[in-house]
Amino acid sequence: LEAWQAGATGFPLVDAAMAQLWATGWMPNYMRHVVAGFLVEFLNLDWRHGLRWFDYTLVDADTAINAYMWQNGGHSGMDQWNFVMHPVFAAKSCDPEGDYVRRWLPQLAALPVEYIHCPWEAPFALRAAAGVVLGGNYPKRILDDLEAARRASHAAVMAVRRGPARGQVLPSGHEWLALDNGVR
Repeated sequence: LEAWQAGATGFPLVDAAMAQLWATGWMPNYMRHVVAGFLVEFLNLDWRHGLRWFDYTLVDADTAINAYMWQNGGHSGMDQWNFVMHPVFAAKSCDPEGDYVRRWLPQLAALPVEYIHCPWEAPFALRAAAGVVLGGNYPKRILDDLEAARRASHAAVMAVRRGPARGQVLPSGHEWLALDNGVR
């Protein structure tokens, strides 16, 4: 959690967005989705941590909207997100030249575009020439295997759905709750 809050996950788009949040009290909506997805889907942390952090740091925090969006991102809201934003693939899509990352993470600015979103893939000599030291001036990744982390998070959600929530999951996968009048 602390690495996520500090923008020290080792995933440049996540870290850049969290750096912008800390520096300005704001980040674009797309980045809010990226960092929320990373917290919930890859780190498998309770969405309420994100809710509290955004409430503490966002200058445009709206209690109702913030809570609603974090509930949705955390699979417990009325309009749950059914997408996962991969921190590298999303970065290559929304920041193809790396301008956003370079602005908020100047220690990565000299990396070529093909490595700006995945500095761990850059050859050592190239990182050295760019002045990037993983574990030094830029953190090592807190997750080495994103796919395994995602599978673990999914398994945790499915364990709840197969266990305590078994009676509240429809064949379509949607969750339901019986109202006092018996309607679901």
